[in-house]
Amino acid sequence: MSFIKPILPTLTNLVPKGSEWHFEIKYDGFRCQLHWDQENLILYSRNGKDLGYYFPELKQLQVLFTKGFANNSFVLDGELCCLDQNGVPNFDAIQYRGRLKNETKRVAAAKDHPATFLAFDLLYFNNEKTLDLNYIERKRKLISYFSQIDVYGKFLSVIKQEENFKILWNKVVSQNHEGVIAKHTSSKWIPGKRTELWKKIKNYKKVKIIVTGYHIDNGYFIASVYNENKIMNVGSFIHGLTPDQQLALKTIIDRNAITKKNNSVLMEARIVVVLNIIGLQNGTLREPRFVSFELNEPVEECTWELLKMNASN
Repeated sequence: MSFIKPILPTLTNLVPKGSEWHFEIKYDGFRCQLHWDQENLILYSRNGKDLGYYFPELKQLQVLFTKGFANNSFVLDGELCCLDQNGVPNFDAIQYRGRLKNETKRVAAAKDHPATFLAFDLLYFNNEKTLDLNYIERKRKLISYFSQIDVYGKFLSVIKQEENFKILWNKVVSQNHEGVIAKHTSSKWIPGKRTELWKKIKNYKKVKIIVTGYHIDNGYFIASVYNENKIMNVGSFIHGLTPDQQLALKTIIDRNAITKKNNSVLMEARIVVVLNIIGLQNGTLREPRFVSFELNEPVEECTWELLKMNASN
């Protein structure tokens, strides 16, 4: 069985209503497709690249599948994560592991931050093309076949659904997960399609940053904060801004520019904006999205310590 292009959810801020919607935690990791053909295990990335090289510890699944599924073949869709002791993904760890080329470092990282495949869908099982079934039928089969956690240990787990959004959302917020995926019970798995029958609700955190310039090549605006009374760059953003807002902000920066450096136009700290982010990665904003201007907000209150605190809440 060759790689199947993944179905993609549509981002929304509105929680869908009705009993025909079920909800799953959106774990923060690498989208991954697991293929087992009775002998061989292959892990594909969202773009169809082989991930097995970077996660050697998951070869243990091949041993377990040989015992439990020697006469079966299947394709699972899921998320590959490095989980902490509370079952919460460490995105920095999975990102780090996905870049390692050195074998010694890859083996060491597998011990320090082992990966778990979190299965949320069943696409094929033996000769049955289960992706043609609706969501509820696929989920029922997935849980029936693969929910024996004691058998697969820490290497494979099944993501179960919740019918009550509020219950799941409280867990997402308290454990600082990435968000929730809402799935319509009638939805079929359509390869390579972004569908309105799967909706992604992000667990955004609101943060305040200072705009200190923009990049000439792509038009992104530079986000900064104060760290020990010095300006510190924490990323760049453009999403969420209307074309008129982009033009107005760029005009203000051009009029108040103090220098051009490294293909960027820079100005003094004077404009504060509110952004939605899903967290920080290596000191940089993750998925920043403009919310509003805070023209009366003192720039001195936009600090690195406050940003770190708000990004983790």
